[in-house]
Amino acid sequence: MLTSFILLYPLTMTLVWLIGTLFYRLTSPRRSQASHDDLVSVIVPCYNEEATLHETVQSLCQQAHRNIELILVDDHSTDNTLLVMNALKQKFRRVPMTIVAQPHNGGKAAAMNAGAKAAHGEYLLCVDSDSLIDPHAVDHLLNSLKKDDRIGAVTGKPIVLNRGVIVEKMQTMEYTAIIDLIKRSQMFFTSNILTLSGVLVLYRKAALASVNGWNENVQTEDIDITWRMKLKNWRVAYQPQATTWILVPSTIKSLLKQRQRWAYGGLQVLVSNWRLLFKPWQPNTWLLYEMMTSILWSFGTLFSMSFFVASSIINQAVQLDGNVILMIFFIGLLQFFAGMIMSVRTAKLRMRMFLYTPMYLFFYWFLNLYSLVTAVLKMVYTPIEHGRWESADRSRSLGQMKGKSTNAG
Repeated sequence: MLTSFILLYPLTMTLVWLIGTLFYRLTSPRRSQASHDDLVSVIVPCYNEEATLHETVQSLCQQAHRNIELILVDDHSTDNTLLVMNALKQKFRRVPMTIVAQPHNGGKAAAMNAGAKAAHGEYLLCVDSDSLIDPHAVDHLLNSLKKDDRIGAVTGKPIVLNRGVIVEKMQTMEYTAIIDLIKRSQMFFTSNILTLSGVLVLYRKAALASVNGWNENVQTEDIDITWRMKLKNWRVAYQPQATTWILVPSTIKSLLKQRQRWAYGGLQVLVSNWRLLFKPWQPNTWLLYEMMTSILWSFGTLFSMSFFVASSIINQAVQLDGNVILMIFFIGLLQFFAGMIMSVRTAKLRMRMFLYTPMYLFFYWFLNLYSLVTAVLKMVYTPIEHGRWESADRSRSLGQMKGKSTNAG
């Protein structure tokens, strides 16, 4: 039974993602409607981002939606981020720009709360300071948000910018073939998504006020606020037409640290919302059920792998079911092909990425396994952590990376 569960769970979920994505694409409009004139306040929280902030602000100033104000929040950086902000304010005078300097490093959530206090618009766009926003992203997000008054926030589609080394290529495939498809299928089945992608989110100011802003004492403020908004009966949506180019971890160590933090944030949501598990008629509950199943799968896989290795050593033989391996490979290939078809233009992907599919399948499931198992252990032994951030390693600018991404992709 355990072996069947370990094998059937990823296969079943892959089929669910593919079916949900197909029907989401068939039922969703191909293009957004006409843009609106509402004021959008753009909050850019920063900590030691002198190398990337200029390109991010420039992409925001080039938005097709002209009625925006920029709020740059320096979370007590130790580099020249604040000086860069003042220079940008002088350079891009066409766009109203406010600079908020935090007296101490309080973390991303604290920086965004400070930015929200300075905002004048009824819609708040939060973006990471190391991303390049598509010129039409604001309009796409605003159109989605204004379709339904119960939508409290809508997130966009991240596209990996740095694709030089194998770890970066694997994440490029993951964002294309996994994350995008999961969010599309969640939108079709539940009209909600499990969690917002904090790199690009447009919030309704009233929705933020109803949950008292971002929680400054959690590691993943985007996951936390997603579920606190849901408890207030707000919907959170996904708009894949709103794209943004992002930088991803370039080493296995930094990637595992990031994913453990994500999994830890998901576990915090599960623990704080355990009462929903007894309300199966609510769509959000099914998202929690899927999260719980992922945890059971991870520990079941760990146990099964340990038993398999021990059995192989004792029997001095390795026994694998070739049919099962072939099925997993075929379904994974089909999933990636579907992601490629939908993202080949926007993500500037090349068909040679197919060559990485066998490695990618192993990479994704191992990454999930490690993240969930270590996050559970971390929650048991270190249940309380503050949401402060650390300085990122920036050796190249966003402009340099985007120039190379087309060739690498």
